[in-house]
Amino acid sequence: MKKFTLVFLAVLPSILFMGCFGVDANFLKIKHEVLASTGSDYYKEQEFGIGPVGLSVAKMVVNLSDDNHDAQKILEHISKVQVGCYKYKSISSNNNIPQLMKCIDNNMKSGGWE
Repeated sequence: MKKFTLVFLAVLPSILFMGCFGVDANFLKIKHEVLASTGSDYYKEQEFGIGPVGLSVAKMVVNLSDDNHDAQKILEHISKVQVGCYKYKSISSNNNIPQLMKCIDNNMKSGGWE
């Protein structure tokens, strides 16, 4: 219970002041190009990002786990997280999933992602 209280006290201020932000311009560029390539109408359900402070909180929580080696290694290489959830209003009849995935891959590689 003491660990939980400590984590809660550390997490609460971090959530309040962590600066959860909207997604950046690179994310928006990739999103626009990818979704435009589908030829379908969509609407945004959610977009958000988590910066260094939020990830620090995640690292603290992971450190409390007994089996955290893989998660620690992964978190050391992450500087921010951006997530977008979209729902299609209508799906184009010429929607090509492999082409969509290739478009996502190409856009992310051109943006420096590996």
